[in-house]
Amino acid sequence: MAHNKKLALALASLSLLGAGAAHAVDIPAGDWKLSIGGNVNGFITSDSCEKNAKNIAFGLACTGDSTFGIQNGLLPNEISFSASTRQDDLDINATISLWPTITTQSAGQTNAGGLNSRQGFFTFGDKSWGTVKIGRDLGLFGSDAILSDMTLLSVGGGSGSTVDGGGNHVYGGPTTLGRIGEGYLYADWIPQVTYSTPNLNGFTASAGVFQGLANLTTAGYTSLKQPGVQAKAAYDFSGSGVNAHVWVGFLTQKLDVPAGTTNGPAGYSASAGEIGAKVDIADFQAVAYYYDADGVGTTLEFLGGDDGQGNKRKSKGGYLQGTYKIGKVKLGLSYGESKLDGTSYDQSIGYNLGSVATPTYLLSKNDSSIASLYYSLTKSITLVGEYIHTSAKDQVGNENKQDTIALGGIIFF
Repeated sequence: MAHNKKLALALASLSLLGAGAAHAVDIPAGDWKLSIGGNVNGFITSDSCEKNAKNIAFGLACTGDSTFGIQNGLLPNEISFSASTRQDDLDINATISLWPTITTQSAGQTNAGGLNSRQGFFTFGDKSWGTVKIGRDLGLFGSDAILSDMTLLSVGGGSGSTVDGGGNHVYGGPTTLGRIGEGYLYADWIPQVTYSTPNLNGFTASAGVFQGLANLTTAGYTSLKQPGVQAKAAYDFSGSGVNAHVWVGFLTQKLDVPAGTTNGPAGYSASAGEIGAKVDIADFQAVAYYYDADGVGTTLEFLGGDDGQGNKRKSKGGYLQGTYKIGKVKLGLSYGESKLDGTSYDQSIGYNLGSVATPTYLLSKNDSSIASLYYSLTKSITLVGEYIHTSAKDQVGNENKQDTIALGGIIFF
């Protein structure tokens, strides 16, 4: 479990996990310690897309011609800067990270595909009473699901399409999706004020208020009148050669009525719950995860969460994963799915969110099966080969399929 926590922080500098970060450089500076670390990755991806495709709203399988690309995987590149010290009986940390991508903005161009700052936060606390975090960092809900996903080091779903909304190059988005939308909801990077307990004999918990996220599909819904709330509890235990990490979490948020609306759809309260477990036995690791949501939607939080009439759509999903290490090689198999249910209004319009001439039917399920091979070339470099089969089904029986081969690698420093 210690190795997994260290890896998680190397991936995203997530102090919420309560482990020491892994950095390439630690620089003493008076009473402070400055740390720098990050990753760079790239993958060749070849996608066989659905040529006789149907328009499926929120479907994640690519459509049209087969595609080739060289791009980031689920992770963008990252460089993270942090400073830590102890003052007045408080452990203090400040972190800022920058996440550029290697993708180009259009065919033939070589300029960078994008740069964003996902993290900018500080923490203070003590092991006797816990830690307070203020700033922007990964959300609590869904965080363990994505950090336990083996495709965090590789590609997973979302290659060869623009479903992630990146829109900054002609091939795909700035990153792929891993299992986002095919097993869990994206935790996202959200302004927050959270409190985390100290480790109490293996039990930890975090809760906080978060900047409300906007509805991504119904114009005008806002989330500015009150915060979202997220919480997570976890328990780690070991014995007889078994290490286990189990967790539960939830989120809730009010989405307000569209501005200027008098007789139209009302606002609504969305909520979601999750449960997961990760078990290590010698060189074998298994992960099982499940979520259930009302009004939260699919793939990204609040994408497709309502029908435009103020009626919440229900969604659920999860994934199973197994990996096994043989020396420097790790083999992985994974299956996951995310389902979206239509409302009575969706049913009344035949689940068609488009027009009569160009129907676009509401998603029923995105799922994917993934086989991965990871090879530790050095302690810093991991080479990856991966096969991904993705399927998107709509509410009236149409299905789009995608097959992807990915080859590449990632380096942490």
